[in-house]
Amino acid sequence: MKQQEQRYILLQVQTNSYSIITTGDSDRAGETLTSSSSLVGKSISEVTVVLKKSGSPSGTISVLVRSGQDDSRALEFGTIAASELATSDKSFTLKAASSHIFKSKDKVLVEWSGTGSSVDQVLVKRNEADAFDGTNTYLVGHKGTSYTNSNSRDLAGDWYGPN
Repeated sequence: MKQQEQRYILLQVQTNSYSIITTGDSDRAGETLTSSSSLVGKSISEVTVVLKKSGSPSGTISVLVRSGQDDSRALEFGTIAASELATSDKSFTLKAASSHIFKSKDKVLVEWSGTGSSVDQVLVKRNEADAFDGTNTYLVGHKGTSYTNSNSRDLAGDWYGPN
């Protein structure tokens, strides 16, 4: 019998709120963990993210974990063809070939490099309230070479793992 997977619920969306990924601005949006996060030491192998589009985004969207130590790719859940996005919310569930045990400062991110036009956008659904784990686990964006924190919000979606 397969062991029951643990579900970490982040999706508690009451409003239509999004982090926008577009050319010349943010290229990543997701969730980061502090050392006090209840997810540190937990293992995940599957995530569900909620995305939609504006304009005509193309190319590949990646969903992955970046290491909090050096920002390297620690685990890739998978990719989504931008052509699969709609103008309304669509959930995507991606399962990695292995799992990742979270450490402080690790990030689960949706990443897209853009099309060259700021009109083409990938919108990543988020919660307007920091419903999961308070300010210990919270929304993060990336532009250029630095991250911006939004510790009063969370990424919308579900994460699954063996513990």
